[in-house]
Order: sequence, then C-alpha cells, then structure tokens
Amino acid sequence: MAYGGPLQRIAVETQTLIKRLVQANSRNGMDGASPKTKKPNTLSRNKKQNKDDDSLTTSAAFWHCMTLVLGLGTLTMPYALKGLGWAGLIILAFLAWLSSYTAKLLCVCIDYTGENSGLDKMLILNSYPDIGQVAFGTAGRQLVEVVLYVDLVASSALFLVFIATNLNGLFPWIPLDRFQWIILTTMSLLPTIHMKLSNLSYLSKIGSYVMIALVLGILYAVIAAAPEDLEGNEYDLAKFEMAAIGNIVFAFACHGTLLTIYRRMENPADVDKLFDQVYATGYLLKFLVGATGYFLFAQNVGDQVTLNLPQEWLKIIVTVAVTLKKWLTYALPLEPVAIAAEEKWKDKTITIRTGLVILTALLALCLPYFGLFQSLVGSVCAGFLVLIFPLVFYLKLYGHKLSKFLFWAHAALLVFCVLLMIVATYDSLAQAQELFENAEDDSMDLTH
Repeated sequence: MAYGGPLQRIAVETQTLIKRLVQANSRNGMDGASPKTKKPNTLSRNKKQNKDDDSLTTSAAFWHCMTLVLGLGTLTMPYALKGLGWAGLIILAFLAWLSSYTAKLLCVCIDYTGENSGLDKMLILNSYPDIGQVAFGTAGRQLVEVVLYVDLVASSALFLVFIATNLNGLFPWIPLDRFQWIILTTMSLLPTIHMKLSNLSYLSKIGSYVMIALVLGILYAVIAAAPEDLEGNEYDLAKFEMAAIGNIVFAFACHGTLLTIYRRMENPADVDKLFDQVYATGYLLKFLVGATGYFLFAQNVGDQVTLNLPQEWLKIIVTVAVTLKKWLTYALPLEPVAIAAEEKWKDKTITIRTGLVILTALLALCLPYFGLFQSLVGSVCAGFLVLIFPLVFYLKLYGHKLSKFLFWAHAALLVFCVLLMIVATYDSLAQAQELFENAEDDSMDLTH
C-alpha cells in the first residue's frame, strides 16, 4: 500500500529501528550470554513451542494468516461502504496498512528481553498478555486478558447472530422472528462446546481453506446476478456513519493469533514481508467484495452481501456454505475462555461451558442485528487489540530508543486511534438505541 511524506519517513525509520532491535535482542540472547545471568524466564503458562515439532514455513504461515483475515468481515464490506460511502475504500486501505503496521509492532514487542530494562533474566514472551505484563505488570496482563476474553465471547455471540440471520433468510416461511431463531440456534450449538477441540479444529480447518474460493465465488455470483437496472441506486461519496469504522477494524482483528503464528515461523525475519503480503491481499479481496456489492445494491445492501443474491438457488448454496463454516467455528473462540475458567473452578466443566453458551445467547438477544453488533465489537474490543494496545506497548517498551520525531509521531497516531474508536463506539451505541426505539414503536403500533 502506497503512502508518502511523513508516513513514509515514519515507516522507513521505524523499520530500521525494528531490525536493529531484533538484531540486538538476538545478540543479547546468544552472544556472550553467561548461563548464570541469562536464565530464560517464560511468562506464559505454556512453554515456548518447539520449532522442530510445530514450525511453519513462510508459505504455510501466509495461508494461516490469510484464513484468519478473509474469515473476518469480508462479507460485510458492502454494508460498511453503505455507511461510509465510496470514501470507505480509502479508509479500508488506511486501516489495512495500519493493522499490518501494528501487527509488526507487536512482533517487536514480543521479542522484548529483560535486559532492555536492566533485569538479569532474558524474558521469553509467547502471547499478547505476556506483552501486557512486561509493559505494565500484572495489571497490564489482566487488562489484555479481559479484553481478549470479552472479544472472544462477543465473537461467538456474533457467530450466533450470523447463523440465526441466515437461517431466517433461508426459511422465511417458518413463523419465527430473530429472537426465536437465536434461541433455536443456541440449542443446536450447545453440543459443540462439549466436543473435543481437535474434532472442531479439524472440521473448521477444512472450511477455512475453502474461504478464499468462497469469497471469489461470491464475487462472481454477485456480478453474474447483477440487477438489470442500476439507475435507481443511490450512492454517497462520503456518508461517514462512523459506526461502520468498527466493521472495518473488525475485519482485520486477528493480532492475538498472528503472534502465535509468528512464534511458530521457521524464519521470523520474514514476518514484515509476510504481513505486507497478507494485508495487501486481504485488502484487495475485501475491496473487490465491498466495491462490487455496494455498486450493485447501493442503499439496499444487507449487512451480509449473500442476503442480496437474487437467484434463490445460488443464495441457498452460498448461504448454507458460509453458515456451516460459522457453525463449525462457533465453539473455537470460547475454548480459551473455558480453559481459563476451568483452571479456577475445577470439576465445573459442564457448568462453565454451558454458561458460556448461554452468555453468548444473551448477548445475541440484546443486539440481534449482525452488522451493528459487529461494528460495536470492532469499535471496542478490536479497537484496543488492533490499534491502541500495540501502540501503547511499543511506546512503553521502546519509546526511550525512538527519535523525538518517531516518538511523537507514534503518540499522535495513538491519540488519533483513541479518538476514532470513541467516535465509532458512540455512533454504534446511538444506532443501537435508535433501532430499539423503532422496534418499540412498531410493537406499540401492532398492539393498537
């Protein structure tokens, strides 16, 4: 993605600094290290993964990352453009670049060693919460864990709304409303939370590798099924419903998993090039789906572009495929939350896991509108994980090594991200309130 002027200077200087820091960390960890003073200290509960047993080539890491990026928010891009107008494509490009950049910053932070702060131990960081702990102590770890867990539970609730919305669209003759479909979907998903994770991950991996073909298939289907008359479509050059910013941020919210992939790479030095390729490709496909869907359906586009397909048989095939994939992956985000809870309350496995499913159902019932729910999750949770935390941790751990220009440039970017997420969150909540007020008015009209 092209950028120039001050941003180019920031990127070039920071890339140089990143390489120096990584090289310095490597020398600190390998050259001249005395066994008595360089004792590895692993913060994570899980041991650092053995590269010989579970390593990833750069090519394999690329496809893992692409599976994550394409599975997030791609089908809602036309809906985001409906809220932002054509200017949303520029915002999409900027946030794709920024998400790639903050992912690189997190990789620099996870390579942080204790010697940088005068400690006598070399730290081995393996996870996002580890970075929070080394930056701000126990409070930092707990804050990251809370946001991560809320994001995971909200993501599963979002899957629940997604499935219920699609089922409602597939079977309009069944006399069930959104809320009843959510309850029915919850009952069908309850057994999956008690299945072995290996079974679910195997099935979801099959569906994940089909995602690229599915996106391209949807793109072709949308073009082939284009409305014959586009004259009635209304477009906005720049509408700027700020809630739609959350939808775009959500579409790139996979930083926690990207750190895991980075730790498993055979050649970690390739990570910059890897993220550039992943986010550039992800941006291109999201651009194509978003621009095509918005051009064809404009103000009539749904929060999932599959709902706009006019050919019934095509709509059924595509919707069933996407819905099945979400059904298979519903329990995966809840697994880390369940494991963490089970460590505190042993012998309560069934209660904990069932309670998590009920919690996601309650969240889905509170906001059963997929596009708006996604924008709220993106504005709050993804905003912290993708934009705010990486910049805060980077400035805390490496700010003293930055030039004044780079330090204040990153600080200004942090302030901009905070303000952006505040405005997007406020707009999402305002739209949610408006929807509920309209729903109450409609129900009152029906009773009279």
